[in-house]
Amino acid sequence: MSARRAGLHAKTAHSAAPVVRLNLIGLAWRGLCARLSRTLLTLCAIMLGVAVIMGVSITNESTLSSLRDVFTEASGRAQLVVVAANRDAGRFPDSVLRTLALEGRIALASPIVQGSALLSDQAPPEEVGISLFTGSMGENLFIQGVDPVADPQMRSYRLESGRLLGPRHDAYEILLVREWADEQQIRLGQDIELRTGEGYYTLRVVGLLSKEGPGVLNNGAFGATPLGTAQAMFAAGGRLDQVDLLLTGPRLSGRELEAARSALEARLGDAYRVIYPAAQGESVTQMLDTYQLGLSFSSYIALFVGAFLIYNAFGMTVIERTREM
Repeated sequence: MSARRAGLHAKTAHSAAPVVRLNLIGLAWRGLCARLSRTLLTLCAIMLGVAVIMGVSITNESTLSSLRDVFTEASGRAQLVVVAANRDAGRFPDSVLRTLALEGRIALASPIVQGSALLSDQAPPEEVGISLFTGSMGENLFIQGVDPVADPQMRSYRLESGRLLGPRHDAYEILLVREWADEQQIRLGQDIELRTGEGYYTLRVVGLLSKEGPGVLNNGAFGATPLGTAQAMFAAGGRLDQVDLLLTGPRLSGRELEAARSALEARLGDAYRVIYPAAQGESVTQMLDTYQLGLSFSSYIALFVGAFLIYNAFGMTVIERTREM
């Protein structure tokens, strides 16, 4: 008899378990529906926190990806780039070109000097600064001084009108992106006066480019001048900002390219770094740290507000349901 009673009790308890679970679900659902505004507020808080954090993460990653793409497109055929190990220390001597010339694996080395200028009638000299991408400082024109002979072999300039730079390194001439030139009402063959931190310089517009390749830099506010002219404009005589490199031989695998990069870096010494063109986007992203930090801080605030709303809603619910229980 006791065995039958125990079995019956176990069977009853087993069959009651789903009913209890259903009752608990129904009880929870009834509580959520009874306090619909609080439920919706809690859901909105959760969605707000998750959406803001994901949005900030996606924005930061897309910014870095866009910068990589810009530098990759602007670098053309360049496989490696030589820069100063300490970018804050400024430019490095152009004697590095002689060292690179001794490297048999290098097919082409294209030196570059970079700087920023303004049209002479746009802002006082103290406002002239460097703005590579955002164009946030007036109408800054990002200028690259290039080797007129080597650079066209490294990068593809699509001319819409005019010609490329002549062979002279000290010629006061410039290539501009057509869209930017149209905005500034600059015509082909016109002499324009630019202002840098070193003074005023008059250059003749010899060619207008389409907004692709190097023309994508600084959102099209880009100009290319002979290397010697840029060195004079930015007081960089005998010094460079970077050297783009094209290696010899067929297309190298990732492992072979990394081996060549490490060997070149060891050959040049501690004063230089050899990086990939896309890595320049990462270095420029460091200039955007404040912007990214602000976005991250905003996401943390949203997360805190969302957590507070959720805690408040659940706290009130627990107090009420405890009384009901």
